[in-house]
Amino acid sequence: MVVTASDQGSTRPEPYRRLSRLATGILAILTVIFGLTLLISDPNGWMLFLRSVCAAGIVGGLADWFAVEALFRHPLRIPIPHTALLRKRQDIAAENIGRFIQEYIVTPERLRETVVAADQARVIGSWLEEKKNAELCASLIIKYLTLSLGRRLGFARSGDGGQMGGFSSTLNSLLDLQRQPMHFSMTIALQRVGKSLLNDENEARELNAQLGNLAEKLVTANRKGVGDYVAETLKQWDTDVLVDRVEAEVGRDLQFIRINGAVLGGFLGGLLFLLEKIVTFG
Repeated sequence: MVVTASDQGSTRPEPYRRLSRLATGILAILTVIFGLTLLISDPNGWMLFLRSVCAAGIVGGLADWFAVEALFRHPLRIPIPHTALLRKRQDIAAENIGRFIQEYIVTPERLRETVVAADQARVIGSWLEEKKNAELCASLIIKYLTLSLGRRLGFARSGDGGQMGGFSSTLNSLLDLQRQPMHFSMTIALQRVGKSLLNDENEARELNAQLGNLAEKLVTANRKGVGDYVAETLKQWDTDVLVDRVEAEVGRDLQFIRINGAVLGGFLGGLLFLLEKIVTFG
C-alpha cells in the first residue's frame, strides 16, 4: 500500500510543537540580549561576559538547528549540499532500516527466548481448562477429522461408481451416531490437557520449548522476507508523509538537541571568556 500525503492530517504532536517553539524562543532571547549588549558603548566586564555567553549560545543553537533541519529538508529552502537527507536518500534509508530490523530485531534466538519466557503453555492451559473453549476445539477437531476421513475414503473408492453415494450416506450416518460421544470425550480430554499444563511444570516447560523452537524455525525461514517487506513498504511511502512521520516520532528529542546546543554553547562561551580573563590578568 502506497501511503500518500492525502491519507493523513497533521502528524506533529503538540509536545513536539511546544518544544520547537521553546527552542526557537531561547534562540530569539539570546539574540535580543546579544543585540542589546552591542548598544552599550562602554560595557563592563559582566556585560562582556553576558555578550560572550549569548554569542556562543546563538552559535550552538543555530548549528544544532541546521543539523536537525538538514535531516528532513533544506534549511531556509536553500539547496545546500548534504541537506534534506531523508528526502534524497529515502530508498537507501528504507534498505538500511529493513536490514537493521532483519539482522538485529527479528533474530531467531531472541524470539525463541521471548516465546519461552512468555510461558504460553500456561496461557493455553488456562484457555483449554474452560469448558466452552474445550468444546469449541473438540468441534473443530471432529469437523476436520470427518472431512479428512470422507475425502480419503472417497478417493479410495472413487472408482465404485454408483456405490459411492450409498457408501457416503452410510459413513455420514455412522459419524453422526458417534459425533456426540466423541465430542463429549474429546472435550473432557482437552480440559485434562489444560489442567495438566497448569499443574505439571515439566509438561509446560516441554511445550514452551517446542513453541520456542517452532518460532525460531519460522523466523529463520522468513526473516529476510520481513526485512524486505519493511524496506519495500518504506520505499513506496510518499516522501512528505515519511518525513513528517519520522519527524513526529523523533522530533521531540531533536528539539531537546537544539535546546541543549544553545545552553551548552552559552556555558562554554562564558567559560572561555573567564579562562581568557584569568590568563590575561594571571
